[in-house]
Amino acid sequence: MKPSYGMLSRWGVVSYADTLDTVGILARNIGDVRQVFDVLALEDERDATCIHEAMRLRLDAQVERILARIPSRLDGLRVGIVKEMYPREVDSRTLDIVDDVLDHMQSLGATLVPLSVPAIKKSVSAYYILSLSEASSNLGRFDGIRFGARMKHTSSTFHDEIAKNRSYGFGDEVKRRILLGTYALTSEAWESHHLVATRIRQGILRGYQACWSTQDLRWPEPTGNEEHGVDVVVQPTALSVAPRLDEPVSSEYAADVLTFAANLAGLPALSAPASRTISMDEDPSVHLPVGVLFKAQWGHDKLLFHILEQLNQHTDVFQGPRS
Repeated sequence: MKPSYGMLSRWGVVSYADTLDTVGILARNIGDVRQVFDVLALEDERDATCIHEAMRLRLDAQVERILARIPSRLDGLRVGIVKEMYPREVDSRTLDIVDDVLDHMQSLGATLVPLSVPAIKKSVSAYYILSLSEASSNLGRFDGIRFGARMKHTSSTFHDEIAKNRSYGFGDEVKRRILLGTYALTSEAWESHHLVATRIRQGILRGYQACWSTQDLRWPEPTGNEEHGVDVVVQPTALSVAPRLDEPVSSEYAADVLTFAANLAGLPALSAPASRTISMDEDPSVHLPVGVLFKAQWGHDKLLFHILEQLNQHTDVFQGPRS
């Protein structure tokens, strides 16, 4: 689970990208995820981005109003199907499994609503520009003098000493991201890269705000569509099953294309492995899991728990013990 931005304190976590960093929860079943969440989801004055208690009470009230509209099972739940989250690159077998989950949700009383958020198509480039820019700024402190790994003195000049310490303390991928982020923050690239990425992010956020049935409490002006909006969005977690470690992967940086939007908009997202698996062509005895992703309005993490608990109780579409 990736909770809503600011829901869990980040105190003590090494900063990578401040406007994206979120503490996640990994467990074998939804009950354990919820138990850990309930322990950690508290206000923390040491984290300036952590949601304060008054806002948490308002968010809980929003979720309760939605649950009051769902008297039993998933009756009255409105499920959004964002077409940009079903690109042609998605494995057809993955789509079949997601469709099976949606069919079971309908059988429990949910209504499917087609949606579109066009800005999502540019989420990959926006995510990397923004995250690498913030990473370049955050990781600049690890110079081997104040923070980070430190080599023995091997250079005669101050700048050589810092360069060797930073090269020693970071791996190739981290150094690559720092360099790209540093470029995105230069005066030459600011308007053509960083500013454009920020606008794309705002477009994704506004697009989702228009989809939900409730107000986004982060914004003072009205958002959402109570009459025609949705309560949750369902989609594949990834384009295909996990590749082998020794298998070359084309477009490696686009592998997470279906999850970037939740980060950019700060939304809660929960991925659950479906009961149906995909067998490998080269070895039919090997079955790999397929993740189904659920997203909700900012701060509606507990609604995701309720939906997964209902699906676990009344269906067998997800792995793990039935509730």
